[in-house]
Amino acid sequence: MTLRNVTKSFNLEDQRQEINVIAADLATFYDNDTDSVSITGELATPGFVVSDQGNVTGVGSIKLNQSSLGDAGTSPNVIIDPTGNFTSTGEIRSGGNPHEGTADGSHLNTGSGVSASYSNAASFLWRGYTTGNSTPTSSISVAGAATFAGSVVSGGSVLIIGSAAGVAVMGILKIDFIWYLKNISILALIGYASGAITYILMQ
Repeated sequence: MTLRNVTKSFNLEDQRQEINVIAADLATFYDNDTDSVSITGELATPGFVVSDQGNVTGVGSIKLNQSSLGDAGTSPNVIIDPTGNFTSTGEIRSGGNPHEGTADGSHLNTGSGVSASYSNAASFLWRGYTTGNSTPTSSISVAGAATFAGSVVSGGSVLIIGSAAGVAVMGILKIDFIWYLKNISILALIGYASGAITYILMQ
């Protein structure tokens, strides 16, 4: 949009023409979604201030629908309310796309699940704390090492057919039920009994 000035030397006809041109520019800008707005200083609207550094402060809720800021109707895509709660109907990503180790980053999926990837195997993908204590109570490293301060419970079965995971392994690795019963079940039973006895003695 061209910068225009209506000077004092303009007569009424010059002013009328210039105002008509400004109105046409505004109409063109309104109809063209690709235009951008450059503002020097702060932009203030009722309840909100957008600084020239890009900071947004306000006393109400910010609602986003597609790329529009303001009234997004009854089903906004993003809501940031005055108490600091953030709600999004889409996925949330920090950094690059971690899917299948594509890039360093973390990803909160829309349905369920969290993905994370980092190039340094010694770093952590997850660390959990108790408030007021700087020592992690749980951690999972990029290399796959997991540490937990408390107990870890994992489902399973002495018989491979006792769980969906076991049946899946039978199909993938072509494991025969009789072979598993002869070679693995006794070890699984010993491990279960040892864990149970240890737990009882610790109580």
